[in-house]
Amino acid sequence: MKIAMISVHGCPLRQIGYGSAGGMNVFILESSKFLSSTGVDIDIFTRSHDHDDPPVVDLVERCKVIHLEAGPLDLSKDKIYESLPEFSKKVVAYASEKNENYDLIVSHYWLSGLVGSYLKEEWNINHITTFHTLSLLKSQGLPKLNVPIIRKNGEKKVIEKSDEILVWSEHEKQSLLEYYGATSKNIRIIKPGVDVELFKPIEMHDRKFKSGELKILFVGRLEPIKGVETVVRAVSNIDNSKITATIFGGDAVLGETNRLKALSRELNVENRISFFGPIDRDLLPNIYRNHDLLIMPSYYESFGLAALEAQSCGIPVIASHVGGLSEVIVSGTTGYLIQPADDHVQFSNKIEILASDAKLRRLMATNARQHAESFSWPLKGIDLLKVYCSKVDDTGDNSSACEKILATF
Repeated sequence: MKIAMISVHGCPLRQIGYGSAGGMNVFILESSKFLSSTGVDIDIFTRSHDHDDPPVVDLVERCKVIHLEAGPLDLSKDKIYESLPEFSKKVVAYASEKNENYDLIVSHYWLSGLVGSYLKEEWNINHITTFHTLSLLKSQGLPKLNVPIIRKNGEKKVIEKSDEILVWSEHEKQSLLEYYGATSKNIRIIKPGVDVELFKPIEMHDRKFKSGELKILFVGRLEPIKGVETVVRAVSNIDNSKITATIFGGDAVLGETNRLKALSRELNVENRISFFGPIDRDLLPNIYRNHDLLIMPSYYESFGLAALEAQSCGIPVIASHVGGLSEVIVSGTTGYLIQPADDHVQFSNKIEILASDAKLRRLMATNARQHAESFSWPLKGIDLLKVYCSKVDDTGDNSSACEKILATF
């Protein structure tokens, strides 16, 4: 089986936490690595974003990333729509030139979904899409957020044209049915996985759980919808210099870091909150392990991969009760869920509970790891593989190739 994967703006080689690179990039990277290991061939088509980008990069065996020039290199995500026709034609031209025949189109995000819809007509094969975020849900989470009408219309078009829509949570499925008029039979819930060997905890006997001390962590892009302001306000509510927060991530909205630093100074907690830019993903496991708690006060999250990674490292999570986070975190067992998302008093109360009760924190750390193990890629990846195989033409060599792959599990 050979898949044409479309991710126009989300290159899996980009540094996570910078600009628009986040959970979607991680999912594309990790799911492609898993699928390739089973014998699936994948070509990932994405825009060139740097002059130094090689046209083709071998990600792993059987999987390569193909950079196509479409519009200026520094084009922002909001401006990519106008370059989609050029990008789509270049995908077709590449396949023709290399004599590539694909069995399935897989797209990520609405921009890529529109490309997938075009390729479906060109190649007469099925198209599976994953939105990762939906504009109407982002608008509900943060009403002041301005979502272009062109995106809303684009999402509806992709829904109409796709053969299957994969979502990460029951919440996202119900939202597609209620707000977008999607058809239930075309939607499947497939939860992402986590590399439990990479993201693993320190041996419990080596961990120190000190009462009255807590190192809080935030990992992600810095933009208003991530609610990092709530982190700053929550820390300012707590009169304990041994409770600190570290923020990892680059600006997805220009000036967001400076705005948050200014708020920290205004609330007199600048000496307890440290801001770092985006970091290499290879460093993340140790960063999780060197903190006591992950905080995710997002106004909207389709799933929240950082919460899953943190739990896999044995770190409890306090997060907003929004989107897919409610299906990643077991409130009261692996962390806490807070509603509404900007209730910084509730966040600070839960932080203080965990800071003062080392025994509870140890228990939640153990529970978090056990919970995350149920999301390991060998378990979740097979679910994804089965869906992809179900949408491949069920005749001839394609069918037998899928049968051979699935027979190994």
